[in-house]
Amino acid sequence: MTEQTFDPGVDTTQPVEPARPVGSTVSLIISNLIPLLGVVFFHWDLFTIMFLFWFENVVVGFFNALKMLTCMGQGVSGQAAKLFYVPFFCVHYGIFTLVHGVFVVVLFGGILGGQASGDPEAFLTLAITTLLPRLWLPVLAMIVSYTVDFYLNFIANGEYKTKTLNDLMAAPYGRIIVLHLTILFGGMLAMVTGARWFAVALLVILKTGVDLSAHLGRKSLAGQALRFNRTRRRRH
Repeated sequence: MTEQTFDPGVDTTQPVEPARPVGSTVSLIISNLIPLLGVVFFHWDLFTIMFLFWFENVVVGFFNALKMLTCMGQGVSGQAAKLFYVPFFCVHYGIFTLVHGVFVVVLFGGILGGQASGDPEAFLTLAITTLLPRLWLPVLAMIVSYTVDFYLNFIANGEYKTKTLNDLMAAPYGRIIVLHLTILFGGMLAMVTGARWFAVALLVILKTGVDLSAHLGRKSLAGQALRFNRTRRRRH
């Protein structure tokens, strides 16, 4: 019979860190499969896909603002700071998203050419009113995916207890910049090849891979932060 030894460096009274939920990963994959099915079976064009990827920025911004409103990483003092941080994020991120949207319609918006009198912002508004009603299913799947991620990872798994306003203020930008570069260069490649369905499908697969990698990387960092905070509390 093996004798059990006591390790003074381990606090056995602390609960074991729960396994990271897989539901958010599954919902992300399903959400990204819908555009792929749209390309293969319903012949969605390049601009439709690029617009859908752009609209995801809006959803990302909304849920990040929601996380900023509910995070508790800075304690009571951080609650007052939200009065500045949350509106500032909404304005700053909103401008970032608007500029990217204009860039998308200028580069890839030939499908609606001539209908907005050459005004990119009017062009973007026209794209929203024209395409969103047709894309209700992928948009709904996108919102469900981010809702699942918010609840399972941020709320149920306790990320809101450790995340600070500074963490969340910068959180979307790194992922979105990489994603934007992937989408724009992939979109240009698809356009050069004549936007054939297989080129657009490849763009969707590439975007899904980058999105999934960023998602899993964020979960890994969140787990490391949680373990670090528990270790620090035990030492103090």
